[in-house]
Amino acid sequence: MASIFSFFKNKKSIPQETKTNIKEELANESNTEETPQDNVNASLEDNQETVRQKYDALSMNELILLSETGDAEAQNRLGYYYHTGENVDKDLKTAVMYWEMAAKQGLAKAQSNLASCYMNGQGVERNPQKAIGLWAEAAGKGYAPALTVVGTFFLQGVAFPQNFEKAVDLLTQAADQDYAQAQYNLGICYEQGLGVEQDDAVAAEWYQKSADHDYTDAQYKLGRAFIFGNGVEEDHVKGMELLNKAASKGHGRSMDILASCYENGQGVPQDREQALLWYEKAAKAGDAYGQYHLASIYAQEQDIEKNAEKAVLLYEASAEQGHELSQYELGKCYLMGFGTQVDEDKALFWLQQAFSQGNEEAENLLKEKNWI
Repeated sequence: MASIFSFFKNKKSIPQETKTNIKEELANESNTEETPQDNVNASLEDNQETVRQKYDALSMNELILLSETGDAEAQNRLGYYYHTGENVDKDLKTAVMYWEMAAKQGLAKAQSNLASCYMNGQGVERNPQKAIGLWAEAAGKGYAPALTVVGTFFLQGVAFPQNFEKAVDLLTQAADQDYAQAQYNLGICYEQGLGVEQDDAVAAEWYQKSADHDYTDAQYKLGRAFIFGNGVEEDHVKGMELLNKAASKGHGRSMDILASCYENGQGVPQDREQALLWYEKAAKAGDAYGQYHLASIYAQEQDIEKNAEKAVLLYEASAEQGHELSQYELGKCYLMGFGTQVDEDKALFWLQQAFSQGNEEAENLLKEKNWI
């Protein structure tokens, strides 16, 4: 059997990623099936440290007594406790009840928390329209988590017509309040030139601010910037440090880039065993790039029956996430019967998927088969 590292031969640099869909890039903590939501659970956080400390020090009984006097902050804190199950048995309906009380008094953070419940159907019947209205109201009061949600909606064209300039304005307001998720999403805007002039250096600055708050996606983005020298001076050691931080928290894309670093000896001594280990971790974490790279390793093995089947499974997992190269390779597998039964219908489907993303090799193969 040939060495499993035959895949690594003649590779000299870490491959740049293809440009991803903006919805994949943005901070995304609570997606729902019907409407993509970004940062909605972040609104459960209380950014006002002095208020947090004051109400953290109170017992449940003290908070209940204050809430009965109409104290909106106490009502919001009770909602938080019942929502998370902290200091009390978890009860989403009771959480909604307290947040409704506080929201009716105009407390922005309670409006934002309540919006999250309505969007996700937690403790109340799902009502996206009401959720959006509550977030918009809280954003109008300058509440950073709500500004981030609404800004991201404008960025994606969700709930509001897509408006990059409006998105940048709202995200900047939140980012200027030192809100990590807004800083990260603003970095995306500068990296991709959405609503602002494209500027890798400014993007890196925002990623740095967000990463300083231990925000995982920002650590990945900043680490990658240092690896490739995008907007910052190339520094593989700093890049590896940041990628390791993100990878330690289960960030699959960071694992994939780490694998490439070990594969090519960038920032670390070349270590093909470590490279394979990180590709396996990335694939297990569900990262489409990691799945593609690991599949490519298995596909080039001599033990075709065993490894070809693994390759197909990995290509399929990656292709289903929209990875163009995996879609192309999977189409070829079905066309040639590599690791699977010949299935021209599936071959056509996956080659068309790759072609729709601009894959020229898929286009050529489709033409060769007279499928287009």
